Amino acid sequence: MRLALVGGAAAVAGLAAQPRPAQAGHDGTNVFHLGGVVNTYGRGVLNVSGTSPTMEILNASGTAIFGNATGFAPAYGVHGHSSSPTGIGVFGTSNTGVAGTSTSPFGTPTGVRGYASAGSGPTFGVDGLVGSTSGTGVRGRAIAGTGLTFGVVGESSSASGTGVRGAAPAVGVEASASGLDGIGVKTSGDVALQAMGRSRFSTVKALTIPANKKEASHAVTDPNVGTSTFISVTLNSDPGDAKAVRFVEPLPGVGFRIHFEEKIKTSINIAYWLADPVP
Repeated sequence: MRLALVGGAAAVAGLAAQPRPAQAGHDGTNVFHLGGVVNTYGRGVLNVSGTSPTMEILNASGTAIFGNATGFAPAYGVHGHSSSPTGIGVFGTSNTGVAGTSTSPFGTPTGVRGYASAGSGPTFGVDGLVGSTSGTGVRGRAIAGTGLTFGVVGESSSASGTGVRGAAPAVGVEASASGLDGIGVKTSGDVALQAMGRSRFSTVKALTIPANKKEASHAVTDPNVGTSTFISVTLNSDPGDAKAVRFVEPLPGVGFRIHFEEKIKTSINIAYWLADPVP
């Protein structure tokens, strides 16, 4: 059925102001409803058809359908329902398929909310899919310039649940911070970090100290060293006559110097790790 709205919003408003019995007419394929869109109880417009689409509304200059729920009880401006096991209640296609905006000053305003009511089985409140080779399934952005805001929040009420889970062949979860001294990932808890498998850190490095028969120390250049940086050095080969490390001297902004007990007469393989305390 194709529903034509003639006269725009003013015509609809005029109909709403005049209680009248429902009127309908058709010209074969198109059905024109007048007055039937105004109803105090029940359905304003009901159309049953065995073909698809059941109803088509065209508006060349604005909004084709506008739903307005004015009551304070749980109400819906537009409510879509599908009885099909694989159906979709509301489906939108456009540059933006479905957009939601909340202007309510009450409760927790939500632009778009997804809810899966099944009590068991794999369900999804919101499922985002993209076909682009550079696409993003779900994106959250907090655009306020100040305040404690979150682009995406994941929460689980289960005692064994996971707030946010990422799975991929390459990188499961990736995070970055662009601000000065920004933190890519911040965790808290009785166990703040648990890694299953090997760990990699950009501040863990390996190098070879060349033989130097005149010196009992060697300077390592690494600008990541700060005034309170923890520096751990491991000898990965026999130091020979140098015997052992006496101490490590931090050089903030430059690196550090490793002092041995004796002169370095043979090359030594080392690895070091830099870490900073929580401010």
